[in-house]
Amino acid sequence: MIMKPQPNIRKYGKPPFTAALIHGGPGAAGEMAPVSQQLGKTRGALEPLQTADSVQGQIDELISQLKRHARTPVTLVGFSWGAWLSLLAAAKAPSLVEKLILIGCGPLSEEYSGSTRENRLKRLQGADRRELTVLMGELDDPAKIFSTEKADRLRQLIQKTDSFDPLCSNGNSIAFQADIAKRVWQEARLWRQQEKLLRAAAKVRCPVTFLHGQHDPHPAEGILMPLADVMNAFTFIMLHECGHKPWIERRVRDRFFHILEDQLMKN
Repeated sequence: MIMKPQPNIRKYGKPPFTAALIHGGPGAAGEMAPVSQQLGKTRGALEPLQTADSVQGQIDELISQLKRHARTPVTLVGFSWGAWLSLLAAAKAPSLVEKLILIGCGPLSEEYSGSTRENRLKRLQGADRRELTVLMGELDDPAKIFSTEKADRLRQLIQKTDSFDPLCSNGNSIAFQADIAKRVWQEARLWRQQEKLLRAAAKVRCPVTFLHGQHDPHPAEGILMPLADVMNAFTFIMLHECGHKPWIERRVRDRFFHILEDQLMKN
């Protein structure tokens, strides 16, 4: 059951809403709809849509959404940028978060950030590789205007580099917001450089589980190595024959949802 949409949030299943699915991008509102729909078959699930154009703004927005709509403490299922955002929200408002399940998390330390770009570029050739280089440079450059058309093309190219054996593009439910993507991403990169992500991770006291595709261009070492120094315990599950988005992967989709349900049932 999908309940009537409300501003900046979607609800699936029946109350109480005990899980919240946090999208990536930044700016990829609606990205978690397929996962939310699946989880809504067995529990109440929220899909918050982030609209703030700063990192702190998105943290505060998410906390407000959870206070208003979720039965807290809630389990946050964060994907990509949403994994970072979930981590930051749990650090700021620990009483609201029971557990973190982080999917396709990017490197938490600047030391490993270059590997993601390198992995993506080596999976493309010719014009696609040159175009991706230009678009990633423009996304990172504060002086460059990043249009919706450029953002859509970047997503198309990244779909190629980040998938192993995809079933579909998963793009129909996404209302991508290029302005939010550029502003929040540039600030998020700075937070990583300043080690704010790791300081937030050190404050998290709830259980944390990472689900990570073996073919994900974001290096697993960028999670495991930095966290070893700041987090006493966490669970890391590697998904083989899987890219960045497990739920679109032909060979692992069913196993991914089985693992996700299992993790949601655990304390």
